[in-house]
Amino acid sequence: MHDPEGTPWKIKPYWDPSELPRVIEILRSILGTYGVTKGAHNAKFDNLVIWKSLGIEVAGPIVDTQSYHHFLDEKPPHGLKEVGDIEFGYGNYDCHVLKIVGKSKKLRKSYDHVPDDTLWPYCATDTEVTWRLVDKYEPMIQAGRFNEIYDNETSGLIEALTEAEKVGPKIDMQ
Repeated sequence: MHDPEGTPWKIKPYWDPSELPRVIEILRSILGTYGVTKGAHNAKFDNLVIWKSLGIEVAGPIVDTQSYHHFLDEKPPHGLKEVGDIEFGYGNYDCHVLKIVGKSKKLRKSYDHVPDDTLWPYCATDTEVTWRLVDKYEPMIQAGRFNEIYDNETSGLIEALTEAEKVGPKIDMQ
C-alpha cells in the first residue's frame, strides 16, 4: 500500500514494522547470495536502488538484459518498455503509470503516488518482460560468443560502476 504522506520508506508495508528486519533478511538470502542468477534490465540502477533502500549488496551472477540488447543490436532503443514491445508486442503497458508520474527526467509525482492496483500490474509486467528477455537473449548471447565478453568484462564493469556511484567522486580540496 503506497504512502504519499511519507513514511521513511514512502511505502506502507504489508507487514508489521517489527518484521522489517526479517523481510530484508529473506530478500538478502536471495539477492545477496553468489551463485543464484538474477535478471535485471539496467542492473546498475536496480543494484543501487536495492542497496540504498534495503542495504543489500546484490551478488552475481546478474544477467543484464539491457547490456545483452546492446550486444545483439547496437542501435537504440534499449529501454525495457521499448525492447519488450519490439520483442514481444507488449505495447504501451506503462501508460497508466505515466499519466500519474509523467514522462521525463523530472517527474510530476514520484512512484509512491501510483495506486497499488495500477502499480502492481506495471511492476509485474516489467518483471515478466525482463525474464522473457533473459530466456530469449541468453541462447543468442551464447551463440554469438558474447558470453565471454559479458562474463569477463561487462558484468565486472556493472559492478565497478555501481560501486563508484555508491562512493561518489573523490575531490581533493587542497
